[in-house]
Amino acid sequence: MGLASLNPALWSKAKETRLVLGYNFNQNMIFDANDNVLFQNNGRVSRVAAVFAVDQKRGISFAFGINPYS
Repeated sequence: MGLASLNPALWSKAKETRLVLGYNFNQNMIFDANDNVLFQNNGRVSRVAAVFAVDQKRGISFAFGINPYS
């Protein structure tokens, strides 16, 4: 089972701890008039989330996450 942030009802089914970290990486290759190559790199964290199973019998879990809005 993954960590479904769109359906929090599934968090009660968690049997173990789940951690999610998303990272977007971009690399651009730029050529100038003399065919010299320049690489531009950038990246950003796209998502951080976790769910912890507290009591499996009662379906109690603790979950948190950070998703950027823009």
